Amino acid sequence: MSATIRPARPDDREAIVELLHAHMSARIPRERWRLLFDYPWRPADAPDCGRVLIDGGRAVGFLGATYVDRRIGGDTARFCNMSSWYLLRPYRGQGHGRKMVLDLTSDPAVTYTDLTATPQVQEMLLAHAGFSILDRERWILRRPQEEVADIALAELTPSGPPLAHHAGIRDLRLLRAEGLGGSSALAVQVKKKGEGIAYHQLLHAEDPLWLARNAFAVAAALLPPGPAVLAIDRRLSPIAPARAEIEPIPQPRLYKSRRLRPEQIDNLYNEVLLLDQKLP
Repeated sequence: MSATIRPARPDDREAIVELLHAHMSARIPRERWRLLFDYPWRPADAPDCGRVLIDGGRAVGFLGATYVDRRIGGDTARFCNMSSWYLLRPYRGQGHGRKMVLDLTSDPAVTYTDLTATPQVQEMLLAHAGFSILDRERWILRRPQEEVADIALAELTPSGPPLAHHAGIRDLRLLRAEGLGGSSALAVQVKKKGEGIAYHQLLHAEDPLWLARNAFAVAAALLPPGPAVLAIDRRLSPIAPARAEIEPIPQPRLYKSRRLRPEQIDNLYNEVLLLDQKLP
C-alpha cells in the first residue's frame, strides 16, 4: 500500500464525511460531520482541515483540525483543536497515524489541543508528539439544600467573539451571572452522564476569579433540582471553590503550546460542540 499524507482541504469534505460516517460513527449524522469543514469560528486563512491519508485516490484515514484565533493577554493566539482521528484497519500499525499527528502539529506558533483523547491516543501524543497534560481533574459543585446568596442569571445573545461564535449550539447555555460585587459571562454545556447526572460543564468564564469565589452561589442558581452538578476543570479556577469536590476527568485533556500556559486555554472551542457530543 502506497498511502500518502497531505493536508485535508474543503473539497475533500464529502469523501471524508463518508469515511467517518461509514466507519467511525454512523450515529453522528453526515451534516454534523460536515461541520468539521465549515464551522462558525473558522479563520479565513485557516491552513487546512486536518490531515488525510490517501491511497489510490481514496481517503483511507483522517485527522481533523479546527482552528480559531483568540485574544489572549492582549495578543492574538491561534488554536488548533484535533479530533476525529480514524484509519481504516489495513492502514493501522504502519506509522501513518503518528506521521499525520507530527505533520499537523509542527507549527510552533499554534497552540494545539485534544480534549477527548482516548487512552491509546493520549499515550501516543504524550510519548511522541510533544503534548502535555492540560488537565486531569475538575471541581464538582452540587445544588445546595440551604439558601445562599443570590446570583442573577440571564441568557446572553452575544454580538462579539468569543461567545458570538456559539449562538444556537445545542445543549450550550450562554449566560451572564451577576451578584456579590461582580459578574461574568459563562458558557456551559449541559449533558447527562453516568447515572443520568446532568453535567453543567464550564467551557468558558469571562472572569475566572469571580466565578471561583462565587461558584457555590452560581451552582445554586444554575442547577435544577435532581441529579445535577456544575463541573469546572481545575485549571480554570484560580482558587479552590468553596465546598467543591474533586473528580478525575476520565480522559485527561491534552495540549501542545510554546506560547500559552494551561490556565489560558479553556474548553470553548472543540469538536464536541460541532458533533453534538459531550466532553469526557
